Amino acid sequence: MANDTPPDKALPRKRLGSFVFLLLAVALAGSLAGGIPKSLPGVALGSPALLYAERTVAFFAALLLALVVLVRAFQGRLPSELSGRGVKYAEREATEEIRDTTATALEGLEVAYRELATRVEALEEAPLEDDEAHAPEEGERE
Repeated sequence: MANDTPPDKALPRKRLGSFVFLLLAVALAGSLAGGIPKSLPGVALGSPALLYAERTVAFFAALLLALVVLVRAFQGRLPSELSGRGVKYAEREATEEIRDTTATALEGLEVAYRELATRVEALEEAPLEDDEAHAPEEGERE
């Protein structure tokens, strides 16, 4: 069976399982480093093992969420909403429409800037007729 996955995406998929396992190990290490408090919280139901498991799951979820946001940020996509339900990203079509609108507006600004620069240059080169007519001659100065 041939591998139909493009070469640039094949490497991350092969290592995804190892990476998830690594994240889980880091989360477990963080949970174990937290130790056991003198009085267990209610969610642990009196079991230190359950406390470790719950903290490991919480750490893993937090690490995974942070990783997803960072990876997508490096791809140029920032989340539009972070909530208890998860991360929401804007629709690609909406993002592309906003990008196109922004590019069009930027082109309009560049055209307006060039026209303004041309007008300023023309005004700087024009002779000042009013100032020359009212300027005192050398012999008329007091």
